[in-house]
Amino acid sequence: MEHPRGEHPGGYQLFSKDGHHIFLMVDENRKRPAGRPTAADKSALLDSMVSYAGTYRVEGNKVLIHSRPSAVDEGRLRSTDVLPRAARLSYALV
Repeated sequence: MEHPRGEHPGGYQLFSKDGHHIFLMVDENRKRPAGRPTAADKSALLDSMVSYAGTYRVEGNKVLIHSRPSAVDEGRLRSTDVLPRAARLSYALV
């Protein structure tokens, strides 16, 4: 299995009761700038993460992520992604 963000990336995925979600994942070895971030630092930080928000619904054993209206990288947007409800994911409705 390929791990483009490392075997232990950081991040959050939150689901609300009203059908909205947010997702943020950062590279395992993401480097914090030593001081005020330079343009190169900012570019590296952006390249070391993925984030998006939108709506979702659950159908059977799948979580369908819909029309992510906001994303850090608009080129990654798709109208619907399907995620299995795997044991490794924790779901907490807030």
